[in-house]
Amino acid sequence: MGASQEDWEGIAELFGQAMALPPGERLRFVETAPMDGETRRILRRLIQEDADAGDFLGQPVARVKEAIDAPSENLVGVVLAGRYRIEEAIGRGGAGVVYRALDLTGRFGTVVIKLLHDEARDNPWLRRKFQSEAQALDRLEHPHIVRILDHGETERGEPFLVMEHIAGRTLRSEIQKGPLPLPLAASIVRQIGGALDAAHQCGIVHRDLKPENIMLAGEGVQTNAKVIDFGIARVRGGGAETETGVRLMAGTTRYMAPEQLLGAPGDASDIYALGAMAYEMVAGICPYPSDGPAEILMQQGAGRVRDLREIRREVSRRAWRLIRKSLAFRAEDRPARAGPFAGELAAALEKRRAWIRVRWPRIRVRWPRLSRRWVVVSATAGIALAAVMAVYRFHPGARLPSLTRITFDDFALNTEPAISADRKWIAYASNRSGEGNLDLWISAASGGSPRRLTRGEIHTRQAEFTPDGRSILFRSDRDGGGIFQAMVNPAPGLTVSPMVARGGLRPKFSPDGKQIAYWTGLDGSGDLLAPGGSKLYVLPAEGGIPRQVCPEFAAAAYPNWSPDGKSILFLGRRSVPVQGAEPTVWITRAAACAPIGIGSSADFIGNPIEMALLDRWLPGDRLLFRYSSNAAAGLFELRFSAATGAITERAKRVVLPVNGVNIASVLDESTMAFPQPRSESSLWTMPIDAEGGAGPPARVVECAGAGCVPALSPDGSTLFYSRLETGWEFVQRDFGSAAETIVERAGKTSPWPFIARSGSDLLFARSTSNVDRYTVIRVSSKSGQRETLCADCPELWDVSPSGKKLLGMSAGERRTVSLVEIASQHASELLSHPQWNLYRASFSPDERSILFTAKVAPDRSQIFVAAFDGSRCAPPGEWAAVSGDTEYNGPAHWSVSGDRVYFTSQRDGHRCFYARAWDRKRGAATGPIVAVRHFHAEAESPGLVSQALFGFAVGGDQIVFAMGRQRGDIWMLN
Repeated sequence: MGASQEDWEGIAELFGQAMALPPGERLRFVETAPMDGETRRILRRLIQEDADAGDFLGQPVARVKEAIDAPSENLVGVVLAGRYRIEEAIGRGGAGVVYRALDLTGRFGTVVIKLLHDEARDNPWLRRKFQSEAQALDRLEHPHIVRILDHGETERGEPFLVMEHIAGRTLRSEIQKGPLPLPLAASIVRQIGGALDAAHQCGIVHRDLKPENIMLAGEGVQTNAKVIDFGIARVRGGGAETETGVRLMAGTTRYMAPEQLLGAPGDASDIYALGAMAYEMVAGICPYPSDGPAEILMQQGAGRVRDLREIRREVSRRAWRLIRKSLAFRAEDRPARAGPFAGELAAALEKRRAWIRVRWPRIRVRWPRLSRRWVVVSATAGIALAAVMAVYRFHPGARLPSLTRITFDDFALNTEPAISADRKWIAYASNRSGEGNLDLWISAASGGSPRRLTRGEIHTRQAEFTPDGRSILFRSDRDGGGIFQAMVNPAPGLTVSPMVARGGLRPKFSPDGKQIAYWTGLDGSGDLLAPGGSKLYVLPAEGGIPRQVCPEFAAAAYPNWSPDGKSILFLGRRSVPVQGAEPTVWITRAAACAPIGIGSSADFIGNPIEMALLDRWLPGDRLLFRYSSNAAAGLFELRFSAATGAITERAKRVVLPVNGVNIASVLDESTMAFPQPRSESSLWTMPIDAEGGAGPPARVVECAGAGCVPALSPDGSTLFYSRLETGWEFVQRDFGSAAETIVERAGKTSPWPFIARSGSDLLFARSTSNVDRYTVIRVSSKSGQRETLCADCPELWDVSPSGKKLLGMSAGERRTVSLVEIASQHASELLSHPQWNLYRASFSPDERSILFTAKVAPDRSQIFVAAFDGSRCAPPGEWAAVSGDTEYNGPAHWSVSGDRVYFTSQRDGHRCFYARAWDRKRGAATGPIVAVRHFHAEAESPGLVSQALFGFAVGGDQIVFAMGRQRGDIWMLN
């Protein structure tokens, strides 16, 4: 009999309590705490797995990923075992790199060969994992399982697998086009089920079923499906596997059953994954679409999956019932065998439900109350689960929390919620209308249909209720951007008031509702506290002239009122440059600037407080603030003295990480509304012509949630891009073959890659122990040779076409552009302005001009070009403007020939691409600004990538750029 849901909740809580203790006390806790023998046995194993991971798996995702993704040497042209000639690298999977190869004997023709990565070969667990795949495939012979043709070892004793080559596509690529026709989904389900049944009868559990591991050949109902990648398969009865415990959470979380998340996979885990894939094939989304294991386990425990028949009305009741059964929380409640289940489900999918008119209800989910503290265990790949389901810390005697799902829009983005003071209403930004832009919506916390408060083509967000709950302030990009007001229950014909504060961001009402605090600048710029980058204001609620708060500060943002409404707490920087451990959190009287610093960043959470958002100043001088770093995420409480600024009790976390905590709305320590965003990003290519026009964009590569930054060779054949795994890593992609190689795993570094004009060398800047100083490194993608170009440089912006000079950003009183002579290591100031910060400078192809962006106001920037004679630039009065100065413009790039400047601009309220011709002889922009391509009402756009990480590159006849897409729903915790 398997563990019940209640059993797992208890195990999860106890494991969380154990892992919160020092390592030496964890097993002692397990041995002394009251629990039954089976629970004690499971906890011993979980804790031992964590200890056994040692240095290699001490941080599971980080370290395992490093080993798996480590670059392999260039094997193209190498002949293995005297017969298999490596043709090209085609991907990565399991513990190895995958190549296309040719069997020189002619027996097998084109084959696929998998080898361990260089850095993984000496790891015993990864070698066992690799060998288990060979053992698993050796025992299987089925038309819908990839065939192993040969296996052996190289001359250096490195194991390799030879498998059949399948000319086709993955199920993932098919799903990305949209939900599958039901007959096609039925056919694929039937084939996968047969393959799993065969594997299970041989005692093999796949454990990593997902659309990426299903290959498809053919079209329509004639499509032939094959299961691949048995790299983490578990062989029942395999002694070595049992002894070493193939790390508790191998697999991909979205398709993992609860028992697999908690370390006990079996045949039923594969059936769960098959059901999850069937749901996704039919609906176009996962049944539990969260990315984090904690959120998935929470949703599995609640058993709330959207009815397939609401998404695809032709799905029969029986098909939905079978899929629900396969997704059951308890393994014993799922179908017993994969083959018969798949056959029944396929037949049910082929039998469509009669088409009827239905009224689509609004679905509201209230999570059940639990008998213990609300704890779930978050699993991370390859190691024992870490306790993070406790989304709340209770004070003694506090009532148990309830979590209410406010929205249920699987294909829409609902974000940036705000709670009314009486806790009855939640306002939020949403694109649920299908028109592409974010509008302001409002929902009752108790249920009912949402109401739309704003309409337009411009994004609306950052809501704030008035204390009486009768109206809402919000930020809109209309009319140049600012703060507007909308009534919760408007009179007929009344929608939105005129602008309240031009340029305003994140408004906050004083407790009595008589004043509004806000700030101006560029939210999400990544340089929030740059000198002049942000300003703080207070405005009478009934209207009037805004008054700047503490104008002598170099930067000030994110205001919060004291409970009595007399003081304001804010993020700020007073001195430039920063003197010692200057605080970044300050208090001042609202009526006059009398700043008091609140400790230092170390007093908060030990990480730079510039990443934190200040949420609420509570009675008793308690500050609630959010932090969204991977290392320390969640909602924190800090106690301080408003009179002296002294920290009376260091920050402690009151809410553990949940997706969206960084844009949550917090009333107090017991009430929070937060979105569960699902963010994705990718790099796209867009063809451009000589006149500045562009063709339709096409996706190049998927990125991690944080996005990726591209660099392109001048001929457009080679792409370097950065992506965030455990740290930043740089990848080279050949556009002709689509082959990818990790060139450098840089760790803590600037995310910006740069490419030498040769197109084969990567440059990047690694952080040093000195603030705002970097080591610039060049790596040859051909030889792998590394060279330090500058040991103590400003942040890298560009390398000259000659390869002799660098441009960088220096952080002094203002952000300026520095020139570095590589040979002499001499650095000098090249470009500066007495009022403006300068960013993202680049050399023209002829090295006679410098292109850069100037922050001319907190929320506006302008693109300029300055003449360059090799050592000096023209002064500000001689700079040539490329763009206007009434909106945010940038970044910008030269065309390959240097006769055109491409840039992004928010001149129409969205981040779109523009171009302007450049006369090299005259040194001036000519002709009008031409729109290259607009991205307005689209679910995926460049504007959904953080400004701090947005980049694009120009090479050959194309632009490569990042686009983001977001979905998510609003939840309320109280």
